[in-house]
Amino acid sequence: MRNYNYTAAALLGYEATMKDPSVVQHGNTTSIIKCSARDFNHSQYSSTVVTEWDLVCERRVLYSTTQAVMQGGKIVAYPIFGYLIDALGRRPIVLVCVVINILAGFLVAASPTVEVYILLKLIVSATDAGTYLGIFVFVMETCATKYRAAVGCLVGIPWAIGYMITPGIAYLVRPWRWLQFAYALPSLCCIIYFWLLPKSPRWLITEGRFEEALKIMTKIAKVNRKPLPSDPVVLAAMENIVKQGSREEEEDQTDREATIMSRFLAVIKQVVILLTIRQLRLRTLVVFFCWFAASMVYYGIALNATNLSTDPYLYIFLGGLLEVPSYLILWPALVYIGRKKSLVALYLIGAVCIFAVMAIMLVYPGGEQVAKVFFSQSGKVAISAAFQVVWMYTAELFPTKYRSLAVGEASFCARLGSISSPYINDILGGYTVWAPAALFGTVSLISAVLSLFLPETRHCTLPESNDLFSKKKDKEADRGGSKETSLEDVSQGVINQSYNTDSL
Repeated sequence: MRNYNYTAAALLGYEATMKDPSVVQHGNTTSIIKCSARDFNHSQYSSTVVTEWDLVCERRVLYSTTQAVMQGGKIVAYPIFGYLIDALGRRPIVLVCVVINILAGFLVAASPTVEVYILLKLIVSATDAGTYLGIFVFVMETCATKYRAAVGCLVGIPWAIGYMITPGIAYLVRPWRWLQFAYALPSLCCIIYFWLLPKSPRWLITEGRFEEALKIMTKIAKVNRKPLPSDPVVLAAMENIVKQGSREEEEDQTDREATIMSRFLAVIKQVVILLTIRQLRLRTLVVFFCWFAASMVYYGIALNATNLSTDPYLYIFLGGLLEVPSYLILWPALVYIGRKKSLVALYLIGAVCIFAVMAIMLVYPGGEQVAKVFFSQSGKVAISAAFQVVWMYTAELFPTKYRSLAVGEASFCARLGSISSPYINDILGGYTVWAPAALFGTVSLISAVLSLFLPETRHCTLPESNDLFSKKKDKEADRGGSKETSLEDVSQGVINQSYNTDSL
């Protein structure tokens, strides 16, 4: 809103005013001033957080924050919960996250201010991450080796289904408070974890809690109708697994006794431990970059692709629909060609598709919309699949003691990638329209090359100790084939909450 005399402008009429704006200017200034109120269009949405809390113009940053906080919550949550899940176990952390998530989810709908809304969304996002991380690690740890490829792919299907259902709920429920309430309802299903989710037998074994692990394994065998060896045999096998990492434990204990560092520094050491273990350092750096790249490219394509429809509900639905083939094509690929080759191929396909979008922008600037949509969405399908592979692959590459920590810290790197995507599109794309595509394609290509340094985990059981990561065994895993024992509605204008008449 310019600093004009709008009463005089209304008397003159629009054309006369625009012919000589100096007639209605206050002095010689044409500065922009704050609006005293706004009128919002309620034809599509009866109420939103924007209309209720006036999140436009100078308050737009608060709206952006409500969006960014979802990724921010995950940045905070993944490394913290990754550490806690390994230290305290999968089940207790998941149950705590479920309770907090359900309470915060419903409280979001009753938020009195935008600041409280942002805080509660942060909590919801963080506990969502903690729940998903704990459940994913648990599923991978309790799944038989020959079924991990199927489970690792199919576990993404519910995500795609939820993705597609989300716009349907939003289409039917327009007031934002009731919409938030509707989105919180499904979280009540997670209450069943209190009865159905056991502790991870693998985690219990590494903690030396053999009797508890034996009881759970007995129940698992009963459900699967499979015979279980006698208790002494099973307990002896558990002891042997723990002995494989006994030397590492002794060294860690010696270090703890020899140091006078505070407990805080000990925790910090535990957080960065994946980079201090020689056998894990290279694969940790490669995995972290692959997660960063997958997330950055995935959200970059989603935000930078030409809209398939002006209808936001249909557009989001199609986005979820495209997730399904991303996961289904993985199953046979992981079974027949393995994790490493699948990941390399998916990153390469993603890079080719994104570079094709860049080439079209250079050769046919402003044209060939259909081709750009096709290649960008094809790239999204490939990167979606790569993202799912890297989730499963990471769980297979690290021993039980550090598995949740590795997935959590890698997810932290992924959030850094997703947060950077809109800035790449908005800032870099503002200078050169094809530049984001060039960057995303390059990052995908680099990820494909780096993935070659990872060992193959097809047909291998989940590792239990760092001793299993010797070069010899990595080479054997790369060859694959044989099994290894590597273990509201508002009709009037909304008052501008930042408007101050004293400043005019």
